[in-house]
Amino acid sequence: MKRATSLLALLLCLAAAAYSDEYPVALEQAGYLSNDWRVVLAWEEATDSGALLRGFHLESLTSGETIDVYLDGGDHVLTESALEELDVPPKRWDAPPVTVAPEIVPGFPHAKAANRPAPWLSLSAEQRVETVLTVPAEAGESKSAEEDGAAKGLTRYGSVVDLPAALSLQGNAAAFGQWYNLPDGRRAWSATVRVLGAVGLRLHFSVLALPAGAELVAYNPDAPDELEPVAASTPGWGPSCFNEAVTLECRLTAGTAAEAVAISVDRVGWMYKLPFEKTATVGSCNINVACRADWLTVAMAVGRLAKANSDGLWACTGALVADTVADSQVPYFLTANHCVSSQSEASSIEVYWLYQSESCDAAPPAMSKVPHTTGGADYLAGTTNTYGTDFAFLRLNNTPPDGLTYAGYSTEAAAVGTPVTAIHQPEGLAKRISFGTITDTGSPSQQNKRLKPIERFHEIHWQQGTTEPGSSGCPLFIQANPLIIGQLYGGYASCGATTEPDYFGRFDVTYPIIQKWLSPATSTEGESGNTQNGCQWFKTADPANVAAIAALVGVLMLTGMLGRSSRS
Repeated sequence: MKRATSLLALLLCLAAAAYSDEYPVALEQAGYLSNDWRVVLAWEEATDSGALLRGFHLESLTSGETIDVYLDGGDHVLTESALEELDVPPKRWDAPPVTVAPEIVPGFPHAKAANRPAPWLSLSAEQRVETVLTVPAEAGESKSAEEDGAAKGLTRYGSVVDLPAALSLQGNAAAFGQWYNLPDGRRAWSATVRVLGAVGLRLHFSVLALPAGAELVAYNPDAPDELEPVAASTPGWGPSCFNEAVTLECRLTAGTAAEAVAISVDRVGWMYKLPFEKTATVGSCNINVACRADWLTVAMAVGRLAKANSDGLWACTGALVADTVADSQVPYFLTANHCVSSQSEASSIEVYWLYQSESCDAAPPAMSKVPHTTGGADYLAGTTNTYGTDFAFLRLNNTPPDGLTYAGYSTEAAAVGTPVTAIHQPEGLAKRISFGTITDTGSPSQQNKRLKPIERFHEIHWQQGTTEPGSSGCPLFIQANPLIIGQLYGGYASCGATTEPDYFGRFDVTYPIIQKWLSPATSTEGESGNTQNGCQWFKTADPANVAAIAALVGVLMLTGMLGRSSRS
C-alpha cells in the first residue's frame, strides 16, 4: 500500500502544474521572470509590527528547485537578514504531518460581564436627543457577494449609507447629542441615531478620541441591558444594535475634562433583515446541527461572522482554532479570504457564538441574546483562491466567552473517499451540518472539470445537507476524528444540485503559512525544504514528465492500485 501511495502522490504532484495563472507583475519587476519561475503558492503574512508582507513559493522551470520570496509593501525583495529581524521564520513545506487536539474551555457560554457595563443614564424617549435618518428604498436590496461564479459568497443583510454631513461632537460643544451632569460629579454625553424601518444598526466612526478614563458604549435604548463597549480611540465600526435606534453614551469620571472628547459618525450601516428562521431561504435539505448531538461540542467552535464595509453588512462563517501553547487559548479564527481579505475588514468583524437551536425542532434564539465577540480582529495571514487556498487567519481582539471549543486540526493529506463534515451558517441563519465525501470527479455542469486544483483544495460531494451563500469560510472536519482539514471556498452544490461538488481550501497546504502562530515552538525548527506536502513539484510541460505520468498510470492500472491510494 505504501508503494501505491508514493506512486500516486508523485502522479498528483506532476499534474499540479496543469493549473497556471497570470504571473504577478511584482515578481517580474523583482527579477523573478515568468520564463524562469512558476508560482506554486502565494500568501499575505503580517509581522509583529503589523506590516503586511507578500510571500511566494516559487519553482524553477529549469531545475525544479523551489524557493520562497518575500516582498514588502513597496514590492521590494526582503533579504534573509531582514526576514530574521521581522521574525518571519522559513516555511517548513516538507514538515511531517501533525495533529492537534481540540480545546474545550471550561464554563458556560455567555457574554462576559466585562462586555456588559451598566448604563449611567436611563433616559426616557422624551429625554433622548435623537437624529432621525431615512434611507432610499433601493438600498435595502438583498444579495450575496461572490468572488466568481463558483464562490459561495457572503450574505448581505444590511446596507451602508454615507451621511451628507457627519454627526460630530467636539468637547463641550455638543452639536450632536447632549451632555448631562450627574450628582456625584461624573458627566455623560448621550446621542441616539434612529433609522426608520431598520431592524438593526452599526455606526461608523471617522473620528474617535477619548481622554484617559473615559469610555464610550452603544446600546439599544429600548433594552439598555444589550450594551457593548466601543473601542476607545479607534476609528472604525462600532458594535451592532438590533433595533432601529442605537444610543451612544460617553462617560467621564469626576474631574475629567470633556475638551479631549472627539466623536464623528460619518456612515450608518442599517440592517433590513435579521436572520431568523421564519424568514429562512435556505434549502430544505439542510440539517439543523441541533439534530446531531454527537457534533454539538465540535459545533461550539463555529461562529457566525459579521463584517461591514462600504458595500454593506455581510454574514459569513468561521471557526476558532486551537494552538499548541499550553494553558492558553489565543482566539485564532479561520475563515475564507473572500469573507475577510484585509485588515480594514478584519477590524469590522463581530462573531456570534451558539446561534443555533437548542433542540432539533426548536426555533433559534434572537441574535441579540446569543453570546458574541465584538472589537474586530488582527488580519495575520491569508491567500486568495487564485494562488492559494482561499483562507484568512485572524486573531480576535477580544476574548470569546468561556465554554466554547477551539477546534483541533490535522495536516495529514486526506485521501479521496474520506468521509467529512461541514458545520456552517447558510444565509447567515442558525447552524446547519452537512455530511459528504472527498472526491475527485469534477463538476458535472463544467464538463466534469475541477473548479479548483486538488493540490490546494478538497473536492466534496454531499450525501446529506449542502452549503449556501453565508456558509463560506466554514470548517471541514474529518468525520471519524473531528479535526479541521479545510475551509469552504465554494462550488455549485445545493439542495437542487446534489451531484455538484463544493471545494474547501486544504488546511495541510495552509498550515506552513500560519504555523508560527499555531505552533510557535516548532515553526523555527529545521530548514524549509524544496518540497510541497512531501513531494517535489515538476514542470508538467516537460516531455519527460508527460511520459512519466503515462508510465505511472500504466503501472497503477496493472497493479490494481489506482483509486484506493491516498493523495498527496
